[in-house]
Amino acid sequence: MSTHTDLPAKNPANALAGPYGHPTHPFAVMVPIGAWMSSLVLDVLSRGSSGRTSKGYARSSRSLMGVGVLGAGGAAVSGLLDYTTIPRGTKAKKLATAHLLMNVTAVASYTMNFLGRDADEKVPDAAFKQSLFTMAAVGVSGFIGGELSYRYGIRVADEQSQARGFAGANVTVDPYAASAPTSAESVSGRQGLDPY
Repeated sequence: MSTHTDLPAKNPANALAGPYGHPTHPFAVMVPIGAWMSSLVLDVLSRGSSGRTSKGYARSSRSLMGVGVLGAGGAAVSGLLDYTTIPRGTKAKKLATAHLLMNVTAVASYTMNFLGRDADEKVPDAAFKQSLFTMAAVGVSGFIGGELSYRYGIRVADEQSQARGFAGANVTVDPYAASAPTSAESVSGRQGLDPY
């Protein structure tokens, strides 16, 4: 595995984290998030219908909840690998820790919700409220994940790599493209920001 920059959090911890510029974590999270969002939609449909239809929606919702919990395992592994590359004592590490704790809480909540539901019954009020609250927490955690990627550049290719995608443009796309910094110190000096 080759290192493309001196910024540790831009490089993969190992092959499971995905190659440089193509991290595994962002697409791994699509499984639990998609399953849990679909589960919530089915909860709403179950509560808005009756009889066998309501029970069918509730059963499908519970199944998707389980799929999300299982899928969260793969997302967690790749996320933990990226987490290990973020330097301690940085803003990014603090945000990443909050992201991690919120996701662990969400998985625990969905696991309890899954285990507490009767597959053949309409979605109860408490389970529905728990799904709403947990999905909201997943949304906040996703926002934090976006901050980590797009504000702090965790596992995002460095500026020089990005600038290659715009070679031949008639305008300057990236003010740092001509001599892209390769260390946290030079990035912070040019941008006036703590890169982590």
